[in-house]
Amino acid sequence: MKKYNTLSKFTKAVNDLAHRDAAKCDGIFHGVHHDFPERMMTFYWEQNYTPRQVLDHMNYALFHHAGHRSFYDMNLADVKTKKGIPPNEELLDCIGSLELSAHHFKAELTDESIKKKQIRGQIALESEHKRMGKVVRDTVHRETGTFPEDLPAEPSLKKLAQKRAPKQIAPPSISN
Repeated sequence: MKKYNTLSKFTKAVNDLAHRDAAKCDGIFHGVHHDFPERMMTFYWEQNYTPRQVLDHMNYALFHHAGHRSFYDMNLADVKTKKGIPPNEELLDCIGSLELSAHHFKAELTDESIKKKQIRGQIALESEHKRMGKVVRDTVHRETGTFPEDLPAEPSLKKLAQKRAPKQIAPPSISN
């Protein structure tokens, strides 16, 4: 049984919670209006998310985006276009080992820094992830002479896995 029996009540609850959260941030979000797309709210409502789960999920997405944006100095769609990666493919499935390990290194550096500095709060966390994205970006460029977005794309791992997957052979039928 859904706690919010209509999508509009659910969306209102998410918006109200977002505004309460923003008010706790010392005015940092003053004047920011959350206008969540209906399609997004429909998905969360149908999956029985709570308003808190929706905001936590969105906050993680913003944190994640902050690191990618600073690592590539452009948004994800632009990176994929520049590399010739189709929109329906995942970026991380189409990059080489250097770029993939740089992403992992960025994540580990960010995690370590957040723990060591005891960073709290969405904006501070995003800021640290941005900083680490730039640190790793600059390191890749300094050591290779190439920015991450200019590294070549690789064939999609998912497509390679599908090609290499063993063909399913039907077991022989047993007749009596």
